[in-house]
Amino acid sequence: MRLYLPATLSELSLADLGPRVASAVTAELQRQLPDEDQDGWEMSAFLTAADASLLLIGANGDVRRRVVLGVDMTDPDVSELPESAADLADLPSVIGTISGVPWRAVVSIHVDEVAASAIVTAALAGDDDAYEQLGEVDLLWFHPTERTALAAGSAQA
Repeated sequence: MRLYLPATLSELSLADLGPRVASAVTAELQRQLPDEDQDGWEMSAFLTAADASLLLIGANGDVRRRVVLGVDMTDPDVSELPESAADLADLPSVIGTISGVPWRAVVSIHVDEVAASAIVTAALAGDDDAYEQLGEVDLLWFHPTERTALAAGSAQA
């Protein structure tokens, strides 16, 4: 199963990924977006994780660049969302909180360009136009082997 997990740049240096909100193509997502195909559903689940990354950045003051991890797991350990993420519970791609994600399950890392940090900052300050604009900002794709370099770059940002 392909999952999309929100993260922050500084979390890329962690030894393991702690519990976090997981987004995926669900039957409910497919029902709510009947005119989409698999790619459209995947993009919707991905963008939900990008929005959740924005929440993580706001909560911990991390580098102002969203991060989404593409993860493949056959039988993920899913539990209910914590109260801090209750706003996400009604989103059709959110499956709950996932824990026990090994880095070897990460198949891709997606990160905002440096230039997007101004839009992220404005969105975090409550600018609705900036938040809407983030939906149009493509995140850059990185191979999991680039995780260490991305984490090192976050310390300099």
